Amino acid sequence: MKANLSRMKNFILNSVKDKRFIWLLIGWMSAFVIAGIAYIFFHKRLFINHFDAWLQTIGTLFGSFAGALLAGKYAIRAGNRQIEANINEKKKEKLNQLVKFNENYLLEIRSIRGICNRAFKIMTDKPLKYEKNQKLQGYSMILQRDTEKLKHSYDWSIVPALKYNDYLVPLYLCTELGSSIPIYLENNDFDKKNIEKRWTDHIERLDPSIKKLEDYSFYVKKELTEMN
Repeated sequence: MKANLSRMKNFILNSVKDKRFIWLLIGWMSAFVIAGIAYIFFHKRLFINHFDAWLQTIGTLFGSFAGALLAGKYAIRAGNRQIEANINEKKKEKLNQLVKFNENYLLEIRSIRGICNRAFKIMTDKPLKYEKNQKLQGYSMILQRDTEKLKHSYDWSIVPALKYNDYLVPLYLCTELGSSIPIYLENNDFDKKNIEKRWTDHIERLDPSIKKLEDYSFYVKKELTEMN
């Protein structure tokens, strides 16, 4: 009960502080004063005979106006709070979906990164022999299979538009690494060196791009925790 009275008190005080409310109140009171003076001036005797009725009318009008104003402002505030609560609930649901997406994505891309690193180590460990070529072919098949799975196994609409490219970069790097292995095995030494340079560039970019997503995933989890 005390809490309700306190909230009502704060609400009335906030209403009084509202400049629009004050000016409206002044306008109404001024109108009543002017009307009262005019009435006294022109109908002094009638005003005296019906003074109680006049005061009651003024009080009723002012009370109705003030009550409607307070009730309207309270209804608006209650509606705004409900809208805000609905928005927060939807935001929490989206964040929860994004947390799960990030967990699955990072699990998959880290595994793919491991295959890329092993393939790159074999590629730079000369000379290449039959056994190494066979391993590289196997890694190429795994990379192409797993990157395709990552592209199509999850609902990418969950990813925020501004972050979409950050998720695509590691996936693009791993996809190109996997698809270039057969080309590497079939070409001459000159072409092999060019492909090795491209691989070196992709491997160097891969870890920072994944780290960026790991940091973002941590931020999303933190935001969701603070909302619960």
